[in-house]
Amino acid sequence: MPLAIRALFLVLLALVPAALVQANLENEAREERTRQVGAEAMRLTRLVAGQQLRIFEGAQHLLNAMAAHEALRAGTPSAACDAFLARLLGGYSRYLAANLFDRDGRRICAAKPERPGANVADRGYFQAALAGAPFVVGEYTIGRVSGLPSLHFAAPLRDDAQAVVGVVAVALSLEWMGQDLAALPLPEGAAATIIDSLGVILARAPAGGASIGTRVQGYALDAATAMRSMLRDGPSLDGTRRIAGFIPVPAAPHGLTAAVGLSAENGLASALERNRRSAFLIIGSLLLGLSFAIIAFHIVVERPVRQLLEAAQSWSRQDWGARVGRLSGGREFERIGSALDTMADALERAEAARVAAAIRVKALSDVSPQVVFTADAQGNIDWLNGYWHNLTGRDIAHTRGMGWLRAVHHADLRRAVVAWRAALAEAAAGGLGEFHVELRLLRAEDRAWRWFFCRAAPIRDTDGEVTAWAGVALDFDELRRAREALAQQSQRLQATYSNAPVGLCLLDRQLRFLAVNTLFAEIQGTSAQAHLGQALAVLAPRLSATLAPHLSRLIAEGEPVTGLEIDATQPAQNGEVPLRRVLLCGFHPVLGDSGEVVAISGSMLDITARKRAEEAERLLSREVDHRAKNVLAVVRSLVRISAAEAPHDVEALVQVLEGRISAMARVHTLLSRAGWEGADLRDIALEETAAYRSQAEPEGPPLRLVAQAAQACAMVLHELVTNAAKHGCFSLPHGHLALRWERVGDGARLSWTERGGPLLTGAPSRSGFGTQLIDCNAGSPLDGHIERHWEAEGLRCVLHIGPGALLAEGG
Repeated sequence: MPLAIRALFLVLLALVPAALVQANLENEAREERTRQVGAEAMRLTRLVAGQQLRIFEGAQHLLNAMAAHEALRAGTPSAACDAFLARLLGGYSRYLAANLFDRDGRRICAAKPERPGANVADRGYFQAALAGAPFVVGEYTIGRVSGLPSLHFAAPLRDDAQAVVGVVAVALSLEWMGQDLAALPLPEGAAATIIDSLGVILARAPAGGASIGTRVQGYALDAATAMRSMLRDGPSLDGTRRIAGFIPVPAAPHGLTAAVGLSAENGLASALERNRRSAFLIIGSLLLGLSFAIIAFHIVVERPVRQLLEAAQSWSRQDWGARVGRLSGGREFERIGSALDTMADALERAEAARVAAAIRVKALSDVSPQVVFTADAQGNIDWLNGYWHNLTGRDIAHTRGMGWLRAVHHADLRRAVVAWRAALAEAAAGGLGEFHVELRLLRAEDRAWRWFFCRAAPIRDTDGEVTAWAGVALDFDELRRAREALAQQSQRLQATYSNAPVGLCLLDRQLRFLAVNTLFAEIQGTSAQAHLGQALAVLAPRLSATLAPHLSRLIAEGEPVTGLEIDATQPAQNGEVPLRRVLLCGFHPVLGDSGEVVAISGSMLDITARKRAEEAERLLSREVDHRAKNVLAVVRSLVRISAAEAPHDVEALVQVLEGRISAMARVHTLLSRAGWEGADLRDIALEETAAYRSQAEPEGPPLRLVAQAAQACAMVLHELVTNAAKHGCFSLPHGHLALRWERVGDGARLSWTERGGPLLTGAPSRSGFGTQLIDCNAGSPLDGHIERHWEAEGLRCVLHIGPGALLAEGG
């Protein structure tokens, strides 16, 4: 039985419950259309969210360019900083302002410096960027300078140590945002809205008018503040019932929410109309009979369906020029055909634009003087431009995947792989995932390794999933080598300047310090940092008074000033003795390109010690001359008295004189070593008992005698040693001398004890010149006296030394 007749009978059988079935169909159609409208609303919302995400990305790239510019990184107001921001703002009409703020919210420089600045420390976007958020999207704001509704984007400005030293910010015009939103192709009766994290409307299409800057209510506010995707059905701002989709566009600290609402009445009316028309056609077909049903079925259904299938097959072959054309199945089919042809027109235009863009990108990448590459979501390289082949000589087909690593220097290979994998992992976790590394690539032309800076970033779909990677590798070999050479030169210069054996400084024409090394700062007694920017007259007024005439003449005539000795003794304070200082200075001009003196290079050497040494040498020379005269006088006395003691024994006279003069010579040697300040008693005792080292035992604490007392003590010990050699312990092999000294109060006591010599029966019957010499030297020169005890076992003497003969401890 033909389909039309069977359909007729079935319709007749179903005629009784037709009303119920039709009602049920209408209800299901409404629900299905509601779901379709909701799906379409979410699709359009993702489109709007993607549009906002591109605005975010553009703003982020703009802020990155601002934060990387040297004039902004300096962190100080400058014409170069303002000019750069003005150029930047001139190229992007969407932005109302571009500024650099310090950590306190004060404006440092701006694209429009003629406008008065305003403090933004209370703005939320400023606080978030100051806290270190890499990219911040603010809320609805009336600009304090422009007075216009705007949306602020901000990012931190970091120094070389990655510390936040300021904030860069741009203000997006909400009027431009509304125009950009209105440019989207939205269905009839649809409305698109951009809402900030506080629920304030930033833009609306069709034109928002008075709604811009107002706060949404109800489910719209819940969606904006919750920052999550949702679908809602209800009245919109203009009272129209709409099915609205909400999708957040995340960014620090909160981001925005995109919303698109489709008219529920418009979306459902067509479905209801179709259902009613279908019901009428079915009933009419049953009543008209089998023949009309067959004809109608062929004309209304079969022919248009065939046309639709033929068009769909053409499109599946990417033949975007195929069209459905006019359908004979009724207005519904005509509308479907028209809608599909309209879609085909849009797809054809989009494909043509895509092809044109691809051609332009390929042409640009082929002529680009840098490596351009793309990779899939897993990080496998799938395309490189022609520059790669020209550079490395490697076939592009063999460098896909991870084959590009074969052109990387082995020392950089591991670092590059680790950085690439880290970027992939970070991007997969939802982070920025930017890849940037410096590495060397082998140039095929001369087999030379060249330094390249490689950078890549992920490409994401509207859901935020990574779909691909795009990157570039820029040759900066000359720049890197120049940078390294400059750094080495700077280090050598700094090391030379810092380690110079003289104090060095650099002054400008106003005699302000531009640089000083450590030794110069130590000479001045002020830290090197405290010198910078300070005038010589402020830091060292007395020194400036002496140097100023010389330096003024140097600036005027360009002639150096050398060998300048300056008395830099500071005046006495609080009754203290002034500390004398003598400086040897030299100054040379630093000439500019035109030959004028632009700065002064100075050196300063503290020669106080040398001056003291010269003066001490002169004093010592006079002292030696005086002592030489005294020694000659003593020698004359020794000769005269010794001659009187042995008038007829020349050999004995010579021996006695030789011993006594040698004792004087030995003590003079000890005194000369100490600069004639004094000598240690132990050294004197060791010198005088050196000939009997095995029999003598000198022992005692450190005890220094003044020069005159040292000479007297040496004469006393010499006479005692001479007497012991003739008559005492040193005259026998087993004799022994115990020589001990110690401090007693302010003076000292020396004990001379002989044992093992000839037995004594008492004091000698007469005293010779040696005894007189001992008594004489033990008196005034040693500020003391000597006691003798003629014991049977040997002579025991006690030499008392007064405080006048001793040097103060530490002297």
